[in-house]
Amino acid sequence: MREPGGGRAVEVTPDGSAPMRAVLELVFARRPQLRSLVLDEYGQVQAFVNVFVNGRSIVDVDGLDTLVNPEDRVAIFPPVAGGNDDELVLRGVPLWLLREYLAAMGAAEQVAGKFAGEGWSVRMREGETPTTGTLRLTPIHVEFAGEREAVVAARETFMKKAMRGGG
Repeated sequence: MREPGGGRAVEVTPDGSAPMRAVLELVFARRPQLRSLVLDEYGQVQAFVNVFVNGRSIVDVDGLDTLVNPEDRVAIFPPVAGGNDDELVLRGVPLWLLREYLAAMGAAEQVAGKFAGEGWSVRMREGETPTTGTLRLTPIHVEFAGEREAVVAARETFMKKAMRGGG
C-alpha cells in the first residue's frame, strides 16, 4: 500500500486514547486514497487487509473499536504471496477466509485442509510462523493438483480472490 498511500509511513497522533476507527480517519484525512483500499463499502476493514496495533491484530482485540494510544504503532498492509507452480505460500490471509474462497469456487472440503473442485483439488496447511519485529504472519501453504487446465483456471481464480485489492 506504499505507492497509493504516498509512502511507507503516515504519522498521526490522536488526542489521548482513540478507537482504531478514529485513528484511521486521521490517516485517511492525510491519505484519502487509502480509504477504499482499507475499508469496504460498509466502513469495515476489508477481509484481506491486516491492521495491527503494536504487532497485535485488531481482529484479536476489539476490531475497529480497539483503543490506540498516542505512543502505539499501527501497521496496515495487504496479504502477500509467493511460491511456485506447485505450491503457493500466502501470508496475511486467514485460513477461514481461504476456505470461504474455495467454497465460493465450488470446492467441497473432503477432509481437514483438503478440498476438491471440478477437475482440481487443493491441500492447505499452516506453516511455521516466523516473527518479523512484533508482527507474526502464519504462512498458509496451498497446493493445487488435478487436470492441468482445471488447475490453471482454479489457481488463477483463487489468487484473484486471495490477492484482490493488494497494494
